[in-house]
Amino acid sequence: MSKKIMDCIDAGSDYCPCYLAETGDCIVCSLIRGDKFCNCNWTGTCIYNEYMWNGEKAKNLRGEYICKLINKESLDEYTKILTIKIPQKAYNSRFKDIREPGSYVFIRNIKDNSSFNVPMSVMHVDSSKNTIEIAYRIVGIKTKAIDKIQNNLILTGPFSNAILGIKNIKKLYQGTTLFLVRGISQAPSVLLAQRLIEKNNRIVIGVDNGIVKQIFMKKYLDDKDVAFFHLDYDNYDKSISPILNKIEKLNLIFIGGSNSFKEKMKNIIERYNLDVPILYTNNNKICCGEGICGACIVEDDKGNKIRTCKANTKGGDFVD
Repeated sequence: MSKKIMDCIDAGSDYCPCYLAETGDCIVCSLIRGDKFCNCNWTGTCIYNEYMWNGEKAKNLRGEYICKLINKESLDEYTKILTIKIPQKAYNSRFKDIREPGSYVFIRNIKDNSSFNVPMSVMHVDSSKNTIEIAYRIVGIKTKAIDKIQNNLILTGPFSNAILGIKNIKKLYQGTTLFLVRGISQAPSVLLAQRLIEKNNRIVIGVDNGIVKQIFMKKYLDDKDVAFFHLDYDNYDKSISPILNKIEKLNLIFIGGSNSFKEKMKNIIERYNLDVPILYTNNNKICCGEGICGACIVEDDKGNKIRTCKANTKGGDFVD
């Protein structure tokens, strides 16, 4: 069975080629996978050439860093925002792209082993202080362990695939993007909104607070020209319809939330026959971020196995 051509979020980066090249499972390079002909999505770098020049070995995996917890803000009993300071040397050498939309890291309590690593979207970055902010809900064993962090923590990263379809923003200037977001998914929305605003795009954000109870992303966009509106859980259609009718030309849609929320939003959007790219939060199980463990694998309609921690598609979703 021929493999579907995918973009890899790490292609051409400091982490490419990765361990998947050594096992013949590279997402992008057909030659590394054993084909006789090149059939890749050119990223500006020949992964096969890089692999050969590197002695047919993978480059280093992401590093682990001991970081300092600077601040912990409680939005409610279960929703927290952490401010984390990354060591200067590590920040300068490895975290230069941490402001890219879709960035995430793994964190854990310094007392725990790597089994407690949990992926967290980067919500805000202050490059002058080498700090990042993340938001999370206490829902299980790993987040309960994170909530016990007092001074130092272990951070692994940076990673880059928390938003699917992210390449659609590269050429978008002076357009209009509609955000449809629920609950804690406000966190990955912030960097995306900030980047689109930097490119002179207009942002309209619909938020269903969900169990979080507040729009905490607002404080990161207060000085920006952003229009917020409320998404009514009991009648999403009624909330969205007047907004869509007011937008003269829509260029992009971002849906942040659970899979059930995503499906509800897609059903509403489809009724308007909008021919615009849709971005989604990556809701798949992410355990290593390197494509090795296989926890994130999903199958598309042709039976191709897709490592969703690395693979990205122009359309934003793997399985329609």
